[in-house]
Amino acid sequence: MPSLNPQPLPAVNGRDPIHGGFYDPEFHTPQRVLVERAWKRALDGKKRLVIRPTAPWADECAVFDQSLARGGAELNKVLERVETLLLDDTEFERGHQADYLRSDLMHLHTVYLVDPAAGTWAVVPNMTDAGLLARYIALWLESPDFIATLQRMVKEFQPADAAQLAPLPHLALTALHTTAYNRGYEETMAFFRQVREQAEKNKELFPGLDFGTLEIKVTQTLINVGRITFEELKTLNPELHAKMAGTPEHVLEARLYNGVGAVLRKNGLRAAAEAMGPLLESVHQELPATMVTHEGQTVPTTGIRIKNEAMAKTLQARAGLLTREQALAFANAAEAAGVEFYYRDNIHQIFLALGDYEKAAELVEKALPEWASFYDGLVAKLKAMGDGAAAGGQTQMAQMLAMKASIFGQVKDQSIAARRVRAANLRKKAVCPALQA
Repeated sequence: MPSLNPQPLPAVNGRDPIHGGFYDPEFHTPQRVLVERAWKRALDGKKRLVIRPTAPWADECAVFDQSLARGGAELNKVLERVETLLLDDTEFERGHQADYLRSDLMHLHTVYLVDPAAGTWAVVPNMTDAGLLARYIALWLESPDFIATLQRMVKEFQPADAAQLAPLPHLALTALHTTAYNRGYEETMAFFRQVREQAEKNKELFPGLDFGTLEIKVTQTLINVGRITFEELKTLNPELHAKMAGTPEHVLEARLYNGVGAVLRKNGLRAAAEAMGPLLESVHQELPATMVTHEGQTVPTTGIRIKNEAMAKTLQARAGLLTREQALAFANAAEAAGVEFYYRDNIHQIFLALGDYEKAAELVEKALPEWASFYDGLVAKLKAMGDGAAAGGQTQMAQMLAMKASIFGQVKDQSIAARRVRAANLRKKAVCPALQA
């Protein structure tokens, strides 16, 4: 099996001030550069740092934007006390699961609360409410030990606390992922067991939390930040390892996305790119011909393989291990495979990593009609489901589906507009070297 713990890079490459370990300064990604600049601003100003990744094609981001009308003033007031970084996905290409922030594991709109001086990170997942984010930030700023504060709030939560604190399920998610981000396996899982026992005694306080799924997600965070590897989990928790190993989606997350991300942050882009190829081949050999994806749909794994290979080739291109001719051959073969367009959507990132902005723009523009059709179909499906729920007297369900249809209509307009701007900006870069810096 390919190693996910390669030797550290040579001493000429410095120690990573953000995540520890080593990184290769020659191969910074655009996102990494933005984080480093914000990190320095925070240190120079003796402030803490709030990092919020966002994108016009994320429904959670659209819901958050809508919440600004209610909680925006409260959020802006607390943000005056910190340095902020809005990582807008329209301004750079991250690459799926393979950059210096550990974000996509939960959802795009995960917010990071960072103390650069102490080197500590808090993780607030699935953030869709500006007022709620403001309360988290205020609590974080006022807490000498934010992890201990979060854990105590979960353990001592009472129904009357719901009006002042975050909803308990979200508070538990935040506490668990923040613990995993900063602590070891034993401490994290001990806290997980305490929360699960609490839920067993007070199920009404934890609506919507699936603790089987949550245990896997928390474990993936531990793998993603390099606390453990998927292979080590086999000794630490054989039952959980077997459960994850028996599901292709979990294997892809744990061994491929999380594993490579950990190598990248610890050892740099070149080390991750070199590990990616053989690891990808090993994982793909274990994939079945079909697998279950979102909403229980069973699909051929051809598109998933192509998506993963595009991620690998993006890393290899950044590290100087892939030629343009190889990238073109892959792009042509992927198109000839006839898989759904969204599996090919990140192929343009390979060309962006190679500095071929014209080809990247061409691929972005080529996919626009398919994205528009995809969103139209999704909105139509949600509206039809809402009409059916209304006809069946399910008023609350009908309202929820109508809201989702409205949100995805907004996402469609924002996403198409942003992709058009992206293509235009890439074409400008292709003809103006000064814009490429």
